[in-house]
Amino acid sequence: MVKNAWNHLDRWESSTPGAERVQPRKQVRDRITPQVAGVLIAVVLIVATFLVVAARH
Repeated sequence: MVKNAWNHLDRWESSTPGAERVQPRKQVRDRITPQVAGVLIAVVLIVATFLVVAARH
């Protein structure tokens, strides 16, 4: 499947003039790397655990 996607991209690039090809704006998913996502998830889990433990005492 990836190979077909690359072939499609190659055809698109070869049939489209460079001036018409523009980079799309970066979205949130482009800005959040797996490392950042892991850190955010870890922080949320730590805070949630702290709140649950604090609520029981």
